[in-house]
Amino acid sequence: MLIFKSFSKKKKLSHFRNLAAMAHTDNHFDDNEKKLLISLAKKYDISENEIDLVLSENEINFIQPTKLKDKLEQIFQLVLMMLADGKVLPEEKAFCVSCCQNLDLHDHVANDMLNYVKIADNEGYDGDKAFEFILSKFSSVRD
Repeated sequence: MLIFKSFSKKKKLSHFRNLAAMAHTDNHFDDNEKKLLISLAKKYDISENEIDLVLSENEINFIQPTKLKDKLEQIFQLVLMMLADGKVLPEEKAFCVSCCQNLDLHDHVANDMLNYVKIADNEGYDGDKAFEFILSKFSSVRD
C-alpha cells in the first residue's frame, strides 16, 4: 500500500500515532503489534528516532486525510493492528469506532472493516490485494 508515500511527513506521523495508540489500547505492545508498527513505519519512511518520538510522546496532532480511500486505508490498518495480537478487545473496537468518527465515517465502518479483513484473510489475500478486495466491498466509495 503506497497511498501514504505521497503524504507529508506530518500526515504520516499522525497516522502512525493512531496505529501506535491502537496497539497500546490494552496497555502493552505485543511482539506482533511491534513488528507491524515497524513494518508500516518503514513503508512511510519514518525513522527510528521518529518512531521513538511517537511512542514516547503525544505531541503529533491528528491530520485528517481528505480522500475517502485514504480514510478507509487508515481504518484498514487500524483493524490490522487490532488483530495483530490475536485478540480484539472492546477498548480496541471503541478506539477504531472513535477513529471512524474522527475521519467523518459512519461508526459501522469499523465493524464492516473488521469483518471484511477476516474474509480477506480466509480467502488468502494479503497486503495490497486484501485492501483492494475490501475497498471493493465499499463500492460506494468515490474520491
